[in-house]
Amino acid sequence: MYCGVILALGVAVLAGVTCGDGQGEHLATPPPPWRHDDPLSGKTLLCDWCPPGQRMSSPCTEQSQTECVPCEENEYAEYYNHLWECRLCRACIRHHEHDSENCTSTTNRECECDPGYYLSGDVCEAHTKCSVRYGVKEQGTPTSDTKCARCESGTFSDVISSTEMCKDHTDCKDLGLCVVEKGNRRKDNTCGNCTTNGTVTIMPTVSTPSTASIGNSSIHTENSTGLGKIETSTDASTRGYITLGCICGVVFLLVCAGVVKRHWLRAKVNELLGRTSQDGQGQSQVDGGVTMQPLMTQRSGQAQAVSGQAGAVDDRSADSLLVLGCCPIRSSPRLRRGVSRNDENVRARMVTTDDLPAIAADVGGAWRQLGRRLGFSDGRLDGFENDFRGCLAEIVHQMLRKWINENREEATRGKLADALVEVKKGDVARTLLGLAIGEHSE
Repeated sequence: MYCGVILALGVAVLAGVTCGDGQGEHLATPPPPWRHDDPLSGKTLLCDWCPPGQRMSSPCTEQSQTECVPCEENEYAEYYNHLWECRLCRACIRHHEHDSENCTSTTNRECECDPGYYLSGDVCEAHTKCSVRYGVKEQGTPTSDTKCARCESGTFSDVISSTEMCKDHTDCKDLGLCVVEKGNRRKDNTCGNCTTNGTVTIMPTVSTPSTASIGNSSIHTENSTGLGKIETSTDASTRGYITLGCICGVVFLLVCAGVVKRHWLRAKVNELLGRTSQDGQGQSQVDGGVTMQPLMTQRSGQAQAVSGQAGAVDDRSADSLLVLGCCPIRSSPRLRRGVSRNDENVRARMVTTDDLPAIAADVGGAWRQLGRRLGFSDGRLDGFENDFRGCLAEIVHQMLRKWINENREEATRGKLADALVEVKKGDVARTLLGLAIGEHSE
């Protein structure tokens, strides 16, 4: 009885070792022999395994042990086995993909996306480029995309890049200079020489001034920080007054031109109205029965004619022109729109990921409505929000990038522009279509 129990346990262990496709455990030493039913003798034999890098050519018999042969080129066997054929190594055939580990007799070939790309689903996609004001929070890898974050106070990013992080603003004091223009998230501080009431203020340096010229009110210094020569004029305030005077003079000339134009318009209107009045009186004397109604109508028409000659547009009257003292010129609706939504050549062009930085930041709170119109479920929209929480522009960017990748040939500018118009983002739609015109002109 005990022998039967032990035999059953042994069979179960051997069956566990030999389960599946004939592949054994990946051990440093061979596992226990595997059971083989010999069809010639009708007996159950215990056969040895083939080592990694080889396959079985014939199982054991009563007279011989298992026969093994090496795997052929581009094939491998990773474990102890009694396989009839070695496994075929995988091929790296995706676009922007290369071999990271070569195929050997015991290891499979490993594939990896090229630098600047990452595996998304079954495609190697380019790493996302962070727009201006945003820097790289986490560098992209062959298996993950770049993560961007808005630059914090005191830092900036003035490039569109998938590798550049936000940089600290230059500390002008460390350079012995003053802040001329304070930086923000998209540009650095602008440093310049420090002046007080026209007197040059120079930060303490180790070296002594190399040259000095007081006659022309300028000082040349060379410090030990490697900044080179700095020239500061003491008559900066004088130049400022001259510039202000020039600006005031230009404004005065423009006002005078407006006054002259207004008087010219008034004189022209009065002249034409006077001629019309004389013509009306003469007609009244001849006919003897002309009423004032046609005369006033004629005067109104003459006033409108003068307005048209002076360059006025729309339905402004001559009186309003005289009050304004100018001729307003409005851009045509075509110019205000930037491009027609019915331009099929523009609408048929594909949206690319390079277009997204120009429009993602302007979609704003309408991104959920836009996502629904592009076919995303609320669950997927929640996923975008959770993945990029706190960065609305990045949520829009990733959502549109996913839409482009999933729709391919149907991701046209016309389709996206129509969706933007439906969520009351016509200005963004015009920007998108305008980008296509810019590409076409190039």
